[in-house]
Amino acid sequence: MKSKTVVLTGATSGIGKSLLKSLAAKKYSIAVVVRNANLGKATIEEIINASGNQDIRLFVCDLASLEAVRNLAVQLQSEYPVIDILINNAGLINETRILTVDGFEHTWAVNHLAPFLLTHLLLPNLEKSGEGRIINLASEAQKMGRINLEDLNSEKSFSSFGSYCQSKLANVIFTRELAKRIKSRPVSVFAVHPGVVKTQFGAGLKGFTSTMFKISAPFMRNADKGAATPLWLATMPKAPESGGYYHDKKLIQPNAQAQDASLVEAFWNKSCQMTGIEPIKAH
Repeated sequence: MKSKTVVLTGATSGIGKSLLKSLAAKKYSIAVVVRNANLGKATIEEIINASGNQDIRLFVCDLASLEAVRNLAVQLQSEYPVIDILINNAGLINETRILTVDGFEHTWAVNHLAPFLLTHLLLPNLEKSGEGRIINLASEAQKMGRINLEDLNSEKSFSSFGSYCQSKLANVIFTRELAKRIKSRPVSVFAVHPGVVKTQFGAGLKGFTSTMFKISAPFMRNADKGAATPLWLATMPKAPESGGYYHDKKLIQPNAQAQDASLVEAFWNKSCQMTGIEPIKAH
């Protein structure tokens, strides 16, 4: 039986690396997407040596660049005509407002626009699986998130944690709305809150956000526990109903904005405008 093919972003540490270890042990064919080529090579070598799985390939991409995401999609489409699982795991939080080469706020670009665009571009490959799955790593920070349709790029107001929360709410809204729009297609999509995981995430922060991370540190779970639910969704024999937001293998409720139909529609259209793609029409 042919092994399943997985595309995994952000796999050199934390939850991503734990997922990579587990998927490699299951002998999946894995496309690993990272920003740092040297760290990516070292990680893959480590995983290959530990698992004996040689079918792991490295793809280097700065997800902050939409052109780079498009180029990545072209590579993946060519190398993997059929993709069974896409795990949008890569994410970040910034201390200050930084603009990408495309003029977008960095956190918004990497945490939302990149997976939004990459997922759309890889949908044809996921459909060919017959049971494609998309797993978006979100966070319960989404509960504190607010989608400001007039300031998605944080030009009027920016805070490190506020921008992160907005991007995580965007992950949940994206998941729920995509599930509705591709309901007739053989692809399921899920969002996951992995729990508050002790990793290097946010290590360079200062001020209030840094203090929150430090206070929370003793109560954080390890990366393997954080990876348990996305791994479960990726590998369970029959996927649950598409569009769900999960924590510890259970459905949880999203922010009320994720259930506001008019806001979701406007959010979707703005995301398509920002990424330069045509909106998928709901059927």
